[in-house]
Formats: sequence, C-alpha cells, structure tokens
Amino acid sequence: MAHYSASMAGQCGQPMRGMHCAGSLRNSQIDGVSLQSLLYVSRRGADRGRCLSRVVAKAAANGKHRATAQSIGQLRVPSSKELQKMRQFRQQQIFRQQQQMRNVQRLAPPVLPVEKPKKQSRSASPARLKGHKKDVSKKASKKRGSVARHVDDGMSDEEFATFASKYSLEQAWRPQIDILSRLGLTPSQLSKIAESRPEIFQTSEKTMWRKIAFFKESVGMTDNDIVKIVCRSPRVLEYGSEQTVRPRLEFLKNCGVLDQNISKVVLKAPMLMSLSLKETLEPRSEFLRNRLGLNTSSLGKLISRHPQALTCTEDMMQQRVDFLMSKAGISASDLGKIVVAHPQVLHYKLDSMLERLEYLNSVGMSEKQISQAVSRFPQLFSLSVTSNMAPKWHYLVEHLGGDVNALCSYPGYFSLSLNNRIMMRHLYLENIHGSAPLPFPLGHLKMSDAKFATEIAGTTLQEYEDFKKDRSSIMDGRSDSDSEPVEVSIATQVGQQCLSNSKQKKNGSNFSNVLTMPKSSFNLV
Repeated sequence: MAHYSASMAGQCGQPMRGMHCAGSLRNSQIDGVSLQSLLYVSRRGADRGRCLSRVVAKAAANGKHRATAQSIGQLRVPSSKELQKMRQFRQQQIFRQQQQMRNVQRLAPPVLPVEKPKKQSRSASPARLKGHKKDVSKKASKKRGSVARHVDDGMSDEEFATFASKYSLEQAWRPQIDILSRLGLTPSQLSKIAESRPEIFQTSEKTMWRKIAFFKESVGMTDNDIVKIVCRSPRVLEYGSEQTVRPRLEFLKNCGVLDQNISKVVLKAPMLMSLSLKETLEPRSEFLRNRLGLNTSSLGKLISRHPQALTCTEDMMQQRVDFLMSKAGISASDLGKIVVAHPQVLHYKLDSMLERLEYLNSVGMSEKQISQAVSRFPQLFSLSVTSNMAPKWHYLVEHLGGDVNALCSYPGYFSLSLNNRIMMRHLYLENIHGSAPLPFPLGHLKMSDAKFATEIAGTTLQEYEDFKKDRSSIMDGRSDSDSEPVEVSIATQVGQQCLSNSKQKKNGSNFSNVLTMPKSSFNLV
C-alpha cells in the first residue's frame, strides 16, 4: 500500500489533498475499478484518502501494482473552475434524475385507496349525531379558512396544483413558490422562472428569506425592486450574500457609486453580481480611470447612469475610444466628458456611428464643427438619420431659417420632438403674432412651456395648452385619414429621399437634395 501512495504522490506532485477525477475520466477504469467514485469526492482530505485507498486496495488485490500506480499517477489536480464545473454538472444530473422520477410518477395511473365503510355504533343517540355533524362543519370551515389564508399568503391549492403539474414541480417546493408569490411575482412570471431557472426553487425556505432580507437591508431594495431583479435574472437568489454579492457592492462603492444609487445599479445590471472581481470588474474600471482620465466621482456617475459599461471588454472600449478620437476629432481632454455624459457610446456599432458622422458632413458641417457637435451632444449617435435627424434638419432650414451654425450652437435640437415641440412653438407664434421671427431662435425651444408662453408669446400657459390640444386633434384627424401620423409621414418622405440620393453616389451618403424639397411636399398644418 505504501508503494502505491508514494508513486502516486510523486507523479501528481501533491499528496491526496485535492485529488479529483477529471471530466474526461468519468467513465474510465483503473484495473477494473471504476473511477465514478472518485469524480465527486467530499471536500475533506480524509474522505478523499479513504476513497482512494479503497481503489488502490482493490487494485492491489487483483495483482496489478505497476499499472495501477501508473494509471492513478496520470490523474492531475483540477483547478477551482474545473471543480466548480464538476459540482454544477452533478447538481444538474441530480435535477434531471429528479425530473425523470416526477414524470414517471405523474404519468403512472393513480392508486386510489379503498375506503372501508365505517361501522356506526348502535348506541349513538340522535343528539350525539347532531353534535358529530357540528364537529364536521367546524372542521370544514377551518379547512376553508386555511385555503383562504393560502390565497392571501401565496398561491391557492388549485393554482399550485395546476402550476406544479404543468412544470413538473415537487410539492416540497411549495414554500419557496409561496414566498415569491407573496413577494409580488405573478403566476406568469413564476412560469417563466420555472422554465428558465427551476433550480432556485430548490433553495431552502430559510435561505431564500435570508437573501431577500439581505437585498432589502444591504442593497436598499423594495419588494417591487426584488421582483424586477428576480424576473430579469433569477440566479441572483442563488448567489451567496456575503461571499458574492457583498464584495461587489463594496467594489461599486469604491468606484464612486453613491449609496442611494447602489440599488439602481444592481437593478439595471444584475449580471455584475456574477462577474469576477479580479479578472473582469477591476481591470475594466482601471481602464476607464487610466484611458479616459476619470476620477472616482466621474467613474461613479458613469456607472450609475449606465452600469452595463462594465460588461464591455477592454478591446471593445478601446475601439470606440479610437473611433471618437480619429473619426470624430475628439480630444483626449474631452473624451472622458463625452463618455460620462453618454456612456452608451461604448456599446454602439462603429458602422452606425460612422453613418451619423457622414450625415453631419453631408449637410455642410466641417470636421471642427462635427467635433464640437459631438462634444456638446454625444446622444446624436443614438438617433436615426432617416426618421429623426433628416426631417428636423429640413424643418430647420426650410421653415425656421436656420443653418449649420445654428445647429452647431445647439446640437440638442435633434433630441426635441418635431411634432410636439418644434412645430408647435413655431406655429403658435405665427398664430399669435401673424409671423414668427426668422431665423427662429433655437433658444425658444429649450425653455419650459410656461416660460415660452408668458415671456416669448405674451400669453398664458392655458392658452398655449389649448392651442396644442386643438392642433393635435387636427393632426390626429389627418393621421387617421392618411393612416399615419404627420411626423412619421415627414420622416418617411425625407428618409426615402435620403436613401435614393445615397444610392446614386457610391462614395458615401448624400443628403443635400433634401434641402431643395418643396414645402408643399409636407403636410405641416
């Protein structure tokens, strides 16, 4: 026996501690001895040693000492990731076996117990029989009360029976389902969880209550927030509160995320709780600090606004940074401000971003003006060219008397609603004063409705609201007759014109012909 232990320790480089069988050796044998017993061995070294000693002893009994020692010596010590995969595989295997057993039990014909007729005592008096009926009625009322309490606390018995039979759930999981139901999850939401991640129902009732309390106390979530995060990512109920979730919460605080924003960050991006700290989260946060020059406060704002930025790889973020500096002409000093103002820019496709820049160049903007527009309003990368930017540019030039300089001074003009803000205020001034100033000051579009109505138009807010309602009803009537809204009609016509022009020229998109389209081609009033 000492010979086998010594040879095995010498070839593996380690003693019996951590000895596990790799997944590829699951079905192999050593001298007729199956390695299935070595696949999922206990964490304790003594158990591993006893299990391996039994294998070695059985192999020694067969008289094949050298072959056994050599075969066992080929086993390597698996890494922590491999051990985790083994445990997950074993859990999935147990779960599938349990499901197969439930399916067999469900398909098997039910065995109805044979009830024996109860013999009534001859000495039972009518008064005693009446009392027995009262007892039966009391028991029935108690039973109905318990069913009613189940309905108030969670699923009723009928709902759970239907739910369990549909998704092959065990009766033992009733407390966990009742907890989620009391928390606020609807049957449809529970059904989606049962289809995607039924393993969470195997969590003990005490553990589930403890994790819900952790999210309320440490993360600052309400019941409604917990319902949302469980529906988005059911696996959050499987993460260890102290081992997994709390270290990532501390990481977010160290990145500058305020305590009142922690729950919002976790709710927006629950996948952050599953990412590795040392291999994923910390390197990406360091990239944002060093490459973009962000301090702790700016990094906290970025993560609070768009925590999905931490799901981008360093290569992906580097490509977007290089694009902004080379194609959009953004300086290194303005790069951090742009990303903090609109972190979604780290996710956009490069072809889509290039299309927006080409459109701004086609309307007459220089490279310097494009750089200024992007620096002031990076959200323009999220706007559609054909249905948003082109119609608003046409209205600016043809009706408001604007030009490229006006657009550079206020690139946020593209973010305003053409139908509800731009056209309404322009037409209201024409209706009140007979004509609107040309060029139309874009500052009139920034302010609130009350300030515009009182200071610019010289009327009351109520009069302006009434005008908007009347004008909207007229536009709605036209949209019903034309089977599409006015703003959509404008966008469609301009977008089609843009696409036809871009097809005519192979060197890039050209939208110059949009400026020459007659006013009569658009139904504005």
